[in-house]
Amino acid sequence: MSHGKFDTPAELYSSRNHRAGRFSGLKYRRFETLAEAVKYAVEEIPGQLHFAWIETGDSSFRAAEIRDIYGSTEFPLPRA
Repeated sequence: MSHGKFDTPAELYSSRNHRAGRFSGLKYRRFETLAEAVKYAVEEIPGQLHFAWIETGDSSFRAAEIRDIYGSTEFPLPRA
């Protein structure tokens, strides 16, 4: 993933649980950058990460991909 992609606006959707194909208590938050959304998801809502996804203009990332992005050597923000 290039650094330019990290600057893309992103939307984070999260839920506390998932039952019968539906998300319960779905939450939405918009971030100026994908990097900020990834950092928030991993550091601030780790218990909900399994039921979270991030969307950018043309891409969508689930929990495993969010963790991979956060752990990437290219990740531009400091980690906790």
